[in-house]
Amino acid sequence: MTVANLADKSKAVERVKAFKDPVIDGKPVRSWGGFVFAKGNEELRDAINEQLAQFKQTEAWREILLGYGFGENDLDHSFDHTAEELCAAP
Repeated sequence: MTVANLADKSKAVERVKAFKDPVIDGKPVRSWGGFVFAKGNEELRDAINEQLAQFKQTEAWREILLGYGFGENDLDHSFDHTAEELCAAP
């Protein structure tokens, strides 16, 4: 997303359209973003997660991601893991 924004602002930056996730130790590596909630706000967290899961099934969600520079690869992998998997300690 940062590269897409920089490429829009400067010809000195080129975005690779067919970017593939790097492979480290034989496993694809992807950086994941998320929302943060204070301890004790589990009810709010759960309500937002529920609404977000529903919204991620819509065309509007897809259009928003593409509009902010995410690509088809990002969309394809956005359902690969649960929050529990991503937040689990290694």
